[in-house]
Amino acid sequence: MIKVVSDPKECEIFLKNHYVSILDSYGYKKILNEWYKPEKFLFFLNENSFLPLVAKENMASFYGGTAFNSANRVPNDKILINYALDYLLERDISFRLLCITNDIFDFLEEPVRKYDVPYPPQWVYEVVKPFDALEYIRSKPTKKRRKTYRYIYNRKRLFDFKTFTFGDLERYFPSIMKKHIDYFDRRGKKSAWEKRKLLLFSILKYFYEKENLYMRGIFFENTIVGFYAIAYNKKEVVLYFGGTFETDDCHLSKIWYFDMMEQSTLLACSLGIKSINALRGNFVNKRRFGFVPHPLYALVCDKNWVVARDGSVTKDEYEKIYHRFFGAESLSAQK
Repeated sequence: MIKVVSDPKECEIFLKNHYVSILDSYGYKKILNEWYKPEKFLFFLNENSFLPLVAKENMASFYGGTAFNSANRVPNDKILINYALDYLLERDISFRLLCITNDIFDFLEEPVRKYDVPYPPQWVYEVVKPFDALEYIRSKPTKKRRKTYRYIYNRKRLFDFKTFTFGDLERYFPSIMKKHIDYFDRRGKKSAWEKRKLLLFSILKYFYEKENLYMRGIFFENTIVGFYAIAYNKKEVVLYFGGTFETDDCHLSKIWYFDMMEQSTLLACSLGIKSINALRGNFVNKRRFGFVPHPLYALVCDKNWVVARDGSVTKDEYEKIYHRFFGAESLSAQK
């Protein structure tokens, strides 16, 4: 028999020992949830499985809300999943259940399959050995491109690279965030962290205290021009946050990638880890440096949601990683 629990303290008891991955863990999601401040808890329980949802402004999401809630494994429990969706629909509660890491489409009853929507994949680098920059450059298909990448890699010596302590992060964090946000503004874009700077700091502090955190600053003439933060443990390496802060006339973004690839693959290999997760968002250099899309899923019932595939992922890639169409796509698209 399905039980719906709405008392926050009782709900969080079920999460105390929840740990699937770095980003699908009680500790990480508790930080997100406290920032999100949901109005209602809706935890669905069925014997040994549970589905932790919360609601705010008549929109249900996974515990932690919709922003940066990057990994949610749903129990392979057909009764539980369909009961929860029917519960929300019967009460006219919209939902955005995003960043599902396992494909539950076959567990959905026919009436709710239409809520299965395309969702941007995460980008993963398969680690075979430490990244070799010169080998990477030699792999480029044309002489002109090899020359360009060799020139960029040689410019790396003009920059200073500093592995950060947490004290360094505390010192540089205000500057990092100001530069990060200003850089987005100059390009006519908005950083997702613009109004969540304190949230990001809390997350990085959590990684430092409860997981492991590797951070690197890139400096030019004593000015910080780039940064990245990697969360890791004995099973995972996650590129959580990073970027460059200056215009790219000196190929800074590729220099950032060269260093990040060298350091992250060395770290992964030292731990015997076979992949690096760079999360969602296909910035051009992810693909250029060997990251490939891995599937994520979503269930959405929201009139404001636009059903569309990720334009940076080709049709062939979709077929390769998903092996199916999505329930929200029209029958005509499947013919």
